[in-house]
Amino acid sequence: MNNQSTPHQKHDSISDEERSLFHQEHIGVNTETGEQQQQEHQEPYKPPTWSRRQILIAQARHLLTLLVIDVGLPMAIFYVFRIFTTEIIALICSGIPPLLRVAYVLIRRRRIDVLSMIFVLAFVISGALSAVTGDVRVVLLRESFVTLVIGFLFVVTLIPITTPWFKVYPMTFLVSREMFAASPPVTWTDASGEKHSQQRSDWLYNAIKTYRYFHLGLTAGWGFGLLVEFAIKAALIFTGVPTTQVVLYGNIVLIVIIVGMTIISTLTVFRIRKTIERLEHEWLAVYDHTAKFNENIALSIPQNNQQ
Repeated sequence: MNNQSTPHQKHDSISDEERSLFHQEHIGVNTETGEQQQQEHQEPYKPPTWSRRQILIAQARHLLTLLVIDVGLPMAIFYVFRIFTTEIIALICSGIPPLLRVAYVLIRRRRIDVLSMIFVLAFVISGALSAVTGDVRVVLLRESFVTLVIGFLFVVTLIPITTPWFKVYPMTFLVSREMFAASPPVTWTDASGEKHSQQRSDWLYNAIKTYRYFHLGLTAGWGFGLLVEFAIKAALIFTGVPTTQVVLYGNIVLIVIIVGMTIISTLTVFRIRKTIERLEHEWLAVYDHTAKFNENIALSIPQNNQQ
Protein backbone atom coordinates (compact mmCIF):
# COMPACT_ATOMS: atom_id res chain seq x y z
CA MET A 1 0.00 0.00 0.00
CA ASN A 2 1.41 3.38 -0.93
CA ASN A 3 1.57 6.33 1.45
CA GLN A 4 0.48 9.01 -0.98
CA SER A 5 -2.32 11.31 0.15
CA THR A 6 -5.69 10.95 -1.44
CA PRO A 7 -7.29 14.08 -2.92
CA HIS A 8 -9.77 14.54 -0.14
CA GLN A 9 -7.04 14.55 2.54
CA LYS A 10 -6.10 18.05 1.46
CA HIS A 11 -9.43 19.31 2.73
CA ASP A 12 -9.14 17.67 6.14
CA SER A 13 -7.60 20.21 8.53
CA ILE A 14 -8.24 18.24 11.72
CA SER A 15 -5.21 16.48 13.17
CA ASP A 16 -5.42 13.17 15.04
CA GLU A 17 -4.76 14.95 18.33
CA GLU A 18 -7.52 17.48 17.67
CA ARG A 19 -9.91 14.69 16.73
CA SER A 20 -9.17 12.85 19.98
CA LEU A 21 -9.63 16.00 22.04
CA PHE A 22 -12.86 16.83 20.22
CA HIS A 23 -14.16 13.32 20.84
CA GLN A 24 -13.45 13.56 24.58
CA GLU A 25 -14.81 17.06 25.16
CA HIS A 26 -17.75 17.48 22.81
CA ILE A 27 -19.02 14.15 21.51
CA GLY A 28 -21.29 12.10 23.70
CA VAL A 29 -21.75 9.02 21.53
CA ASN A 30 -20.29 5.59 22.12
CA THR A 31 -18.03 4.62 19.22
CA GLU A 32 -16.11 1.40 19.67
CA THR A 33 -14.14 2.03 16.48
CA GLY A 34 -13.17 5.58 17.41
CA GLU A 35 -9.41 5.12 16.87
CA GLN A 36 -9.91 3.55 13.47
CA GLN A 37 -12.32 6.29 12.47
CA GLN A 38 -9.92 9.02 13.53
CA GLN A 39 -7.35 7.70 11.12
CA GLU A 40 -9.77 7.98 8.20
CA HIS A 41 -9.77 11.11 6.07
CA GLN A 42 -12.64 12.49 4.11
CA GLU A 43 -14.05 15.70 2.77
CA PRO A 44 -15.72 18.06 5.22
CA TYR A 45 -19.40 17.53 5.80
CA LYS A 46 -21.66 19.02 3.17
CA PRO A 47 -25.08 20.09 4.47
CA PRO A 48 -28.28 18.64 3.00
CA THR A 49 -29.29 19.89 -0.41
CA TRP A 50 -32.43 21.54 0.90
CA SER A 51 -32.46 25.24 0.13
CA ARG A 52 -32.98 27.72 2.95
CA ARG A 53 -36.32 28.66 1.39
CA GLN A 54 -37.51 25.04 1.39
CA ILE A 55 -36.52 24.63 5.04
CA LEU A 56 -38.30 27.84 6.08
CA ILE A 57 -41.45 26.87 4.17
CA ALA A 58 -41.52 23.40 5.74
CA GLN A 59 -40.97 24.77 9.24
CA ALA A 60 -43.57 27.52 8.76
CA ARG A 61 -46.13 24.96 7.57
CA HIS A 62 -45.44 22.76 10.59
CA LEU A 63 -45.64 25.67 13.07
CA LEU A 64 -48.88 26.87 11.48
CA THR A 65 -50.38 23.41 11.97
CA LEU A 66 -49.35 23.46 15.63
CA LEU A 67 -50.85 26.93 16.18
CA VAL A 68 -54.15 26.01 14.54
CA ILE A 69 -54.60 22.71 16.39
CA ASP A 70 -53.16 23.69 19.79
CA VAL A 71 -54.31 27.33 20.00
CA GLY A 72 -56.75 28.38 17.26
CA LEU A 73 -59.26 25.50 17.42
CA PRO A 74 -59.30 25.28 21.25
CA MET A 75 -59.99 29.01 21.58
CA ALA A 76 -62.75 28.88 18.94
CA ILE A 77 -64.36 25.85 20.62
CA PHE A 78 -64.18 27.51 24.04
CA TYR A 79 -65.84 30.77 23.01
CA VAL A 80 -68.54 29.04 20.93
CA PHE A 81 -69.35 26.37 23.51
CA ARG A 82 -69.44 28.92 26.32
CA ILE A 83 -72.48 30.49 24.65
CA PHE A 84 -74.50 27.26 24.81
CA THR A 85 -73.07 25.52 27.88
CA THR A 86 -71.08 26.08 31.08
CA GLU A 87 -67.51 27.37 31.20
CA ILE A 88 -66.25 24.08 32.65
CA ILE A 89 -67.65 22.01 29.76
CA ALA A 90 -66.34 24.58 27.26
CA LEU A 91 -62.83 24.37 28.75
CA ILE A 92 -62.81 20.57 28.72
CA CYS A 93 -64.12 20.40 25.13
CA SER A 94 -61.52 22.93 23.99
CA GLY A 95 -58.82 20.43 24.97
CA ILE A 96 -60.08 17.85 22.46
CA PRO A 97 -58.10 19.06 19.36
CA PRO A 98 -54.67 18.95 21.07
CA LEU A 99 -55.64 15.64 22.70
CA LEU A 100 -56.42 14.16 19.27
CA ARG A 101 -53.06 15.41 18.01
CA VAL A 102 -51.32 13.73 20.96
CA ALA A 103 -53.02 10.44 20.03
CA TYR A 104 -52.14 10.87 16.33
CA VAL A 105 -48.45 11.58 17.00
CA LEU A 106 -48.27 8.72 19.51
CA ILE A 107 -49.68 6.24 16.98
CA ARG A 108 -47.94 7.61 13.87
CA ARG A 109 -44.51 8.55 15.28
CA ARG A 110 -44.54 6.54 18.53
CA ARG A 111 -43.73 9.53 20.70
CA ILE A 112 -45.65 12.07 22.78
CA ASP A 113 -46.38 15.51 21.34
CA VAL A 114 -45.24 17.59 24.32
CA LEU A 115 -46.68 20.91 23.15
CA SER A 116 -50.15 19.46 22.64
CA MET A 117 -49.95 17.61 25.95
CA ILE A 118 -49.16 20.87 27.78
CA PHE A 119 -52.21 22.53 26.23
CA VAL A 120 -54.40 19.55 27.15
CA LEU A 121 -53.25 19.72 30.77
CA ALA A 122 -53.79 23.48 30.88
CA PHE A 123 -57.38 23.21 29.62
CA VAL A 124 -58.25 20.26 31.88
CA ILE A 125 -56.75 21.89 34.99
CA SER A 126 -58.49 25.19 34.26
CA GLY A 127 -61.77 23.37 33.78
CA ALA A 128 -61.39 21.45 37.04
CA LEU A 129 -60.46 24.54 39.04
CA SER A 130 -63.31 26.52 37.49
CA ALA A 131 -65.68 24.25 39.41
CA VAL A 132 -64.35 25.76 42.65
CA THR A 133 -66.12 29.08 43.06
CA GLY A 134 -66.60 29.36 46.81
CA ASP A 135 -63.02 30.19 47.81
CA VAL A 136 -61.61 33.44 46.42
CA ARG A 137 -58.05 32.32 47.15
CA VAL A 138 -58.43 29.20 45.01
CA VAL A 139 -59.89 31.26 42.18
CA LEU A 140 -56.89 33.62 42.37
CA LEU A 141 -54.53 30.64 42.29
CA ARG A 142 -56.24 29.05 39.28
CA GLU A 143 -54.01 30.56 36.59
CA SER A 144 -50.86 30.13 38.67
CA PHE A 145 -51.73 26.49 39.29
CA VAL A 146 -51.42 25.86 35.56
CA THR A 147 -47.93 27.40 35.58
CA LEU A 148 -47.14 25.25 38.64
CA VAL A 149 -47.98 22.05 36.76
CA ILE A 150 -46.04 23.14 33.67
CA GLY A 151 -43.06 24.20 35.80
CA PHE A 152 -43.16 20.85 37.60
CA LEU A 153 -43.13 19.04 34.23
CA PHE A 154 -40.08 21.07 33.19
CA VAL A 155 -38.23 20.08 36.37
CA VAL A 156 -39.24 16.41 36.12
CA THR A 157 -37.79 16.16 32.60
CA LEU A 158 -34.37 17.01 34.06
CA ILE A 159 -34.30 13.55 35.67
CA PRO A 160 -32.31 11.23 33.35
CA ILE A 161 -34.80 8.36 33.19
CA THR A 162 -34.21 5.68 30.56
CA THR A 163 -36.34 2.55 30.16
CA PRO A 164 -36.82 0.00 27.36
CA TRP A 165 -40.04 1.85 26.44
CA PHE A 166 -39.12 5.53 26.69
CA LYS A 167 -36.40 8.02 27.59
CA VAL A 168 -36.93 11.34 29.36
CA TYR A 169 -35.53 14.40 27.58
CA PRO A 170 -35.40 18.04 28.77
CA MET A 171 -38.66 19.83 28.09
CA THR A 172 -37.13 22.60 25.97
CA PHE A 173 -35.53 19.96 23.74
CA LEU A 174 -38.89 18.21 23.27
CA VAL A 175 -40.54 21.50 22.36
CA SER A 176 -37.69 22.39 19.98
CA ARG A 177 -37.81 18.96 18.35
CA GLU A 178 -41.52 19.32 17.70
CA MET A 179 -41.21 22.87 16.35
CA PHE A 180 -38.40 21.96 13.94
CA ALA A 181 -39.62 18.49 12.98
CA ALA A 182 -39.83 19.59 9.34
CA SER A 183 -36.09 20.31 9.10
CA PRO A 184 -34.04 18.01 6.82
CA PRO A 185 -32.46 15.03 8.61
CA VAL A 186 -28.75 14.58 9.21
CA THR A 187 -27.27 11.74 7.13
CA TRP A 188 -23.85 10.09 7.40
CA THR A 189 -21.98 6.88 6.61
CA ASP A 190 -20.09 5.05 9.34
CA ALA A 191 -16.71 3.32 8.99
CA SER A 192 -18.33 0.04 7.92
CA GLY A 193 -20.17 1.74 5.06
CA GLU A 194 -23.61 1.68 6.68
CA LYS A 195 -25.71 4.77 6.01
CA HIS A 196 -27.56 6.52 8.84
CA SER A 197 -30.27 9.17 8.91
CA GLN A 198 -31.67 10.90 11.99
CA GLN A 199 -33.86 13.90 12.71
CA ARG A 200 -31.58 16.89 13.19
CA SER A 201 -32.72 17.67 16.74
CA ASP A 202 -32.27 14.06 17.87
CA TRP A 203 -28.86 13.86 16.22
CA LEU A 204 -27.65 17.08 17.84
CA TYR A 205 -28.79 15.91 21.27
CA ASN A 206 -27.08 12.53 20.92
CA ALA A 207 -23.86 13.74 19.29
CA ILE A 208 -23.09 17.21 20.68
CA LYS A 209 -22.59 17.57 24.42
CA THR A 210 -22.86 21.37 24.30
CA TYR A 211 -26.33 21.07 22.78
CA ARG A 212 -27.45 18.75 25.60
CA TYR A 213 -26.13 21.07 28.31
CA PHE A 214 -27.86 24.01 26.63
CA HIS A 215 -31.27 22.34 26.87
CA LEU A 216 -30.65 21.08 30.40
CA GLY A 217 -29.83 24.61 31.56
CA LEU A 218 -32.72 26.17 29.66
CA THR A 219 -35.20 23.62 31.01
CA ALA A 220 -33.98 24.21 34.57
CA GLY A 221 -34.35 27.98 34.16
CA TRP A 222 -37.91 27.79 32.85
CA GLY A 223 -38.97 25.11 35.33
CA PHE A 224 -37.73 26.81 38.48
CA GLY A 225 -38.87 30.21 37.18
CA LEU A 226 -42.47 28.99 36.84
CA LEU A 227 -42.31 27.35 40.27
CA VAL A 228 -41.08 30.61 41.79
CA GLU A 229 -44.01 32.46 40.18
CA PHE A 230 -46.48 30.10 41.85
CA ALA A 231 -44.70 30.35 45.21
CA ILE A 232 -44.79 34.16 45.15
CA LYS A 233 -48.46 34.20 44.12
CA ALA A 234 -49.38 31.74 46.87
CA ALA A 235 -47.43 33.76 49.45
CA LEU A 236 -49.28 36.93 48.44
CA ILE A 237 -52.67 35.21 48.66
CA PHE A 238 -52.24 33.44 51.98
CA THR A 239 -50.56 36.33 53.83
CA GLY A 240 -53.60 38.57 53.68
CA VAL A 241 -52.56 40.86 50.82
CA PRO A 242 -55.63 42.60 49.29
CA THR A 243 -57.08 40.93 46.20
CA THR A 244 -56.37 43.86 43.87
CA GLN A 245 -52.71 43.89 44.90
CA VAL A 246 -52.47 40.10 44.52
CA VAL A 247 -53.71 40.38 40.92
CA LEU A 248 -51.38 43.32 40.19
CA TYR A 249 -48.22 41.89 41.76
CA GLY A 250 -48.96 38.39 40.48
CA ASN A 251 -49.21 39.60 36.90
CA ILE A 252 -46.04 41.67 37.28
CA VAL A 253 -44.10 38.65 38.60
CA LEU A 254 -45.40 36.41 35.80
CA ILE A 255 -44.53 38.96 33.10
CA VAL A 256 -41.04 39.54 34.55
CA ILE A 257 -40.29 35.79 34.68
CA ILE A 258 -41.63 35.01 31.20
CA VAL A 259 -40.04 38.05 29.53
CA GLY A 260 -36.77 37.53 31.42
CA MET A 261 -36.51 33.84 30.50
CA THR A 262 -37.48 34.60 26.90
CA ILE A 263 -34.68 37.16 26.62
CA ILE A 264 -32.19 34.78 28.25
CA SER A 265 -33.27 31.94 25.94
CA THR A 266 -32.98 34.10 22.83
CA LEU A 267 -29.57 35.52 23.73
CA THR A 268 -28.26 32.05 24.60
CA VAL A 269 -29.47 30.62 21.29
CA PHE A 270 -27.72 33.36 19.30
CA ARG A 271 -24.55 32.94 21.36
CA ILE A 272 -24.12 29.18 20.96
CA ARG A 273 -25.58 28.77 17.46
CA LYS A 274 -22.23 29.16 15.69
CA THR A 275 -20.56 26.91 18.25
CA ILE A 276 -23.13 24.18 17.61
CA GLU A 277 -22.68 24.52 13.84
CA ARG A 278 -18.89 24.29 14.18
CA LEU A 279 -19.11 21.19 16.40
CA GLU A 280 -21.59 19.65 13.96
CA HIS A 281 -19.19 20.08 11.04
CA GLU A 282 -16.25 18.77 13.10
CA TRP A 283 -18.19 15.69 14.22
CA LEU A 284 -19.20 14.83 10.67
CA ALA A 285 -15.67 15.51 9.41
CA VAL A 286 -14.45 12.86 11.86
CA TYR A 287 -17.23 10.26 11.70
CA ASP A 288 -18.89 10.70 8.30
CA HIS A 289 -17.18 8.42 5.74
CA THR A 290 -19.53 9.18 2.85
CA ALA A 291 -16.80 10.81 0.75
CA LYS A 292 -14.45 7.86 1.20
CA PHE A 293 -17.01 5.29 0.06
CA ASN A 294 -18.15 7.51 -2.81
CA GLU A 295 -14.52 7.73 -3.97
CA ASN A 296 -14.12 3.95 -3.75
CA ILE A 297 -17.21 3.54 -5.91
CA ALA A 298 -15.92 6.10 -8.41
CA LEU A 299 -12.53 4.35 -8.59
CA SER A 300 -14.13 0.96 -9.16
CA ILE A 301 -16.18 2.13 -12.15
CA PRO A 302 -13.20 2.54 -14.60
CA GLN A 303 -11.86 -0.87 -13.54
CA ASN A 304 -15.20 -2.49 -14.30
CA ASN A 305 -15.34 -0.75 -17.67
CA GLN A 306 -11.85 -2.02 -18.56
CA GLN A 307 -12.89 -5.56 -17.78
